[in-house]
Amino acid sequence: MDYLNLFHLRPEEYVSITSMTKDECEDGGIDLDIYYNIFTTPVGEVLMASNHMGLVYMGFIDVKKVAVLNDLVQRFPNAHFDRAMDRFQKRALSIFQNEWSEKPDIILRVHGTAFQVNVWNELLRIPPGQCVSYGEIAQRIGAPGASRAVGTAIGANPIALLIPCHRVIRADGSVGNYHWGKEQKLALLKWEKENLGL
Repeated sequence: MDYLNLFHLRPEEYVSITSMTKDECEDGGIDLDIYYNIFTTPVGEVLMASNHMGLVYMGFIDVKKVAVLNDLVQRFPNAHFDRAMDRFQKRALSIFQNEWSEKPDIILRVHGTAFQVNVWNELLRIPPGQCVSYGEIAQRIGAPGASRAVGTAIGANPIALLIPCHRVIRADGSVGNYHWGKEQKLALLKWEKENLGL
């Protein structure tokens, strides 16, 4: 399957989310080794970071490449960082390869509350090219009326694109906010519409 066909799948079909242990994120990741690198993709430059268990961060890069690095470090202020590529980053990049004989197995290792992880898992079920409202996500996770809390959880999403928070919009149809900027969100939605034939 080519990468455009892969993008027709819901992320839950090739992405899995696991929670970090207390030891991994204790004291700002004081005993955590994080490997990071910058990559060019069809939807923009991204910074990916991983530990020995999976991908822990993916963010879109601004012109100065400062904000995304600061964002990563703020999430793990006491971790040890090395600029290097590992197998988890390679798996994430594989979604952009031209051909696939089988679906990749992308492992995300996230630090978040149980509510946040629940929201992020629900985002994996949104098909490409479709948008849902914050209220719909709240309904789906069994927390009707928690739209604001859902919005906060989505804003804290540490992994752009693979956890597709760009597919969540306001109930009135307006795009709403995006951690990596409204322009990036609009660009992602436009790219999906134009390239996936949706």
